[in-house]
Amino acid sequence: MDTNARELLTNPDFALMAQSYGLHGETVRSTDEIVDTVERALMSPTGALLHVITDPTLRAPSPEVPAGVMNGDRP
Repeated sequence: MDTNARELLTNPDFALMAQSYGLHGETVRSTDEIVDTVERALMSPTGALLHVITDPTLRAPSPEVPAGVMNGDRP
């Protein structure tokens, strides 16, 4: 049987888990939802957990570090 690891692993509903402990929990599925969701989370008196769904095929851009910065120098 040829099974991909991604097919075997599923994440739990982290937002629902947070709610079961009395916290504010929400799942964010698109960038359009982020601002409102973060505002609601910040207003929560109990603390909050935001489960942000991302695209696993996207990679973060490579940082460009100017010469000397790693040694504490500033450009």
